[in-house]
Amino acid sequence: MTDTFSHALENQFRSLRSLIYFESNLRFARRSIGVIEELAGILIHVAGFAALRYLAGAPTHYSMPAIPFMTSGIFAFWMLRSNIMQASNFNIAKNRYMVLPRVTQLDVLTARCIVNTLLYIGVAMSVFYLFYFLGIGPAPYAPWTLIMIFCACSLWGYGTGLVLGSVFLFLPVVRTIFGGFTRVLMYTSGIMFIWPEVPYSFRYIVEKNPLFHMVEFVREAYFGTYISAMADPFYVFKWIILSLALGLVVERLCRPYALMSTHRGDDADFDTI
Repeated sequence: MTDTFSHALENQFRSLRSLIYFESNLRFARRSIGVIEELAGILIHVAGFAALRYLAGAPTHYSMPAIPFMTSGIFAFWMLRSNIMQASNFNIAKNRYMVLPRVTQLDVLTARCIVNTLLYIGVAMSVFYLFYFLGIGPAPYAPWTLIMIFCACSLWGYGTGLVLGSVFLFLPVVRTIFGGFTRVLMYTSGIMFIWPEVPYSFRYIVEKNPLFHMVEFVREAYFGTYISAMADPFYVFKWIILSLALGLVVERLCRPYALMSTHRGDDADFDTI
């Protein structure tokens, strides 16, 4: 029994490893323009938010330089958002692998999210150290902690994407509505502010947002001089576990309907909001 399980697990990892390799080639070769567009979107957001800070006469934020301050929060949000969109594409996940019966929809979604996470972590850490060498900001205070927090953002996005994928599968219009909702989420997730700046009348709302907790952790790990008074790792952990548990269940239940879906096409493989 143990040998059978070990053999099955080994085959699963081998299959996933092959998918990661294949999907990474597709991501950076066939759809490299899409990646450039995503990175350009991050650059535009950072430039716009940082410009507002400088025009307001506030080049630093609680001793944290404005550009790294904005960039760190935007990367946390972007990893969450992009993984949600990768993991929620139920109706096209299996399309390219129909001739491979051992490859499941979940395998494809998982591989795409892993590739997406590695991409943005690599870009984020490169940007942070570039800021350091250019004299724009400090070097990351705890780089490995920072990477782990980004992984947590991506993992939550993966679980949430699996949950939303079941909704998008039956109600495609909700995807468009969700695109608008992410804009609201971005502006309330702490990208432009930290906990001491939140008005007391809105704190009970902001503290319920797990992404706000994650962004606070990102600032702690990046700058070292900032210590959040409200970020709770157990609260974030509960959201991640809940999203993963629910997401894996609904993905398995909706898999037959996704395979029968007529909304197929390679052009949507790496769609983002």
